[in-house]
Amino acid sequence: MKSQFLQALLLATVLAGTVPPARAAETDDEKIIRLEAELAAAKKAKIARLEAEIAQASGAAPAGAAVADPEVLAPRDPPAPRAEMLLRSEGETAAQRVERAKSNLQTAIARSAPGDRADARDGGSADADVALAAEELANAKAEDQGEAKASKDFLNLGLGVGLSFTLGLGKDRITGATLDPNGIVRVSDKDNAVARVMLEAHQFFGLDKGETAEDGTRKHRYGVGPFVAIQPGDGEVIDAIGGGVMFGFRPDIKSPKSFNLGFGVVVDPNTQLLGDGIVANQPLPTGETEIRFKKTASYGALFLTSFAF
Repeated sequence: MKSQFLQALLLATVLAGTVPPARAAETDDEKIIRLEAELAAAKKAKIARLEAEIAQASGAAPAGAAVADPEVLAPRDPPAPRAEMLLRSEGETAAQRVERAKSNLQTAIARSAPGDRADARDGGSADADVALAAEELANAKAEDQGEAKASKDFLNLGLGVGLSFTLGLGKDRITGATLDPNGIVRVSDKDNAVARVMLEAHQFFGLDKGETAEDGTRKHRYGVGPFVAIQPGDGEVIDAIGGGVMFGFRPDIKSPKSFNLGFGVVVDPNTQLLGDGIVANQPLPTGETEIRFKKTASYGALFLTSFAF
């Protein structure tokens, strides 16, 4: 009996040496410390990513460059209402938005400094500042892309749809003629003035002084340059083609949309005229009994109003 008791005691001792002791439960204070550390690490990673994006957008030094000491940063005004913030940012350039994103990010870094656990020293929070910085950076990217597209579309090749007026030059364009009882040629219908829809392509060059952007490029409200216009045909591929000089006006510099006025010459390749030797209000040539027509190219003055988009 005594030997069995000793064997059981020995077995219990061996098992006690191999089984790890139970881990003590995490206290509330320890949990708070752990969660604060995880939150700080996540916030630091997000700030580092935003710093890299801002540096890339503004062409500044990469992330890790020296940043102003949080202690010397000017205190920030309380967060403005959303409507006020949108009104304040209206009309700003991409570079100005990037600078404000930098300011928000620096304020977020200051709020995250040791000893600032309240995180609401001046009415805001580090998370809110990081969110504002991210929003400003996104707006800056969109603004920059919009300005670049507007400048490219306005000063390079642009397309538009317009209404044109063509005034024929030279011989009358005859669409109808008859013989009266006395054998005199009477013109019943002319087509010397034509209004039509045309498609146009233009190349503008800045006409005004323009506005200089932060990146050194100039954006113009007024432009002038050559244009080419065509009228697609039903039976023919092209019914008319013209060209000349066009003036453009853009109401919003940041938009590629413009209102244009063009002046030039148009060519109608298949214009109908009276045949050779046949004159209006005159009898037919000797030996002829019907009115002849001919198709030929004719020229005219072109006035074009178009809208580029």
